[in-house]
Amino acid sequence: MTDWTTIDFKPAPHGWRAVYVFEDQQTNEPAWTANPVAGWLIQRDERGNVRVIAAVTPADYGGEVEEVSASTNLWRVLGPKQSDPTAEELATELEHQKWLNTQRAGTRTEAN
Repeated sequence: MTDWTTIDFKPAPHGWRAVYVFEDQQTNEPAWTANPVAGWLIQRDERGNVRVIAAVTPADYGGEVEEVSASTNLWRVLGPKQSDPTAEELATELEHQKWLNTQRAGTRTEAN
């Protein structure tokens, strides 16, 4: 696993958002929520590779931002002019997440 070190931060323009897809616990239907993207983390690894990754402020705000990839139910990062997810996209993404979870569960079982 690569260790990334944040070397800079650039604020995101208004309207960028990270969209998360999940199953609504009351309706069992696909649902989504969005968090505003706070900005872009510029990171470097031990080999000198550089990446730029979107960052959001976590719900339990502690004065720091976190990578959007820290969440397993991240769907996409959308720009200001991009449309919110459709019902079809939500259903497709939720099925994909369920499939990934079964694959991960199988891998953990095999490792034990």
